Amino acid sequence: MEIYIDIIFFINTVLNYLILLVTAKICDVAVGRKRLLLSAMLGGLYSAAVAIFGFEYGFLKSAPLKIIFGVLMVLAAFGKERGLFRIAVVFFLASAMFAGCVLAVSYMSGQNSPDWIYRPVSLKILILSFAVSYAVISFFYRRAARKLSGGGIFKVRAETTGGNVEFTALHDTGNSLSDPFSGDHVIITDLDTAKPLFTPEIWTMLSNELLKKPIQAMSQIYAKDSRYRLRLVPYKAVGIKNGFLLAIKPNAVYIDGRRRNDMLIALSPNRVSAGERYSALIGGEMI
Repeated sequence: MEIYIDIIFFINTVLNYLILLVTAKICDVAVGRKRLLLSAMLGGLYSAAVAIFGFEYGFLKSAPLKIIFGVLMVLAAFGKERGLFRIAVVFFLASAMFAGCVLAVSYMSGQNSPDWIYRPVSLKILILSFAVSYAVISFFYRRAARKLSGGGIFKVRAETTGGNVEFTALHDTGNSLSDPFSGDHVIITDLDTAKPLFTPEIWTMLSNELLKKPIQAMSQIYAKDSRYRLRLVPYKAVGIKNGFLLAIKPNAVYIDGRRRNDMLIALSPNRVSAGERYSALIGGEMI
């Protein structure tokens, strides 16, 4: 059997890169593509070494060494990120799922040779296996994360007369804020995040100080553009017994790609999050 080391290195580097990219996306981690590529190349070198020396030095194919190289890849790609253990778990799950899918699809397509791992796998098999792996891992990981944490991170897209905006929101189960009249759920975010929802004329007029006077802010917005559907949402907080937040009813809201017609976006005069993982809060049992 002829073994083409360059092909093995290239294919495994590409596959490792895709798995690392999926891991980053599922874990909602922003990491540079160069770091992902270097980590993927590290895995590619290991695969090439196994192909060359694996039959003579069996320990190269041992499970402990595979785990060690997997951990090294995670450190190389995500070493500066928080929650490394969580990221590593997702990476190993994605790797195992993908390898299993490739093997299963290969067997079903007739490529059932025991040395299939050293042979170029068709692009069709790789794409199908990758798609299935990503869908399954993403689905179960996100469900488990939400169940364990009591919340979750969601991608939100909102559309209004003034424009569109995309941001991430944390589902805070301890936050029961909703519109008492319509029953709509409330997404709380800050002015900087919500900026694209307004026309430049209204944006330049708004400020965090004005948002502390929501009735006045509503009046001034209506004076400039009456097309906006504005609401006043009552809330209670520490030191505030009867407060209001200015909220807007978007023309459309999509949460993780699913359209919702029962959402308001409330503007907080204060930052919702000190970090970068999310910039909004979603209250209530909405999932």
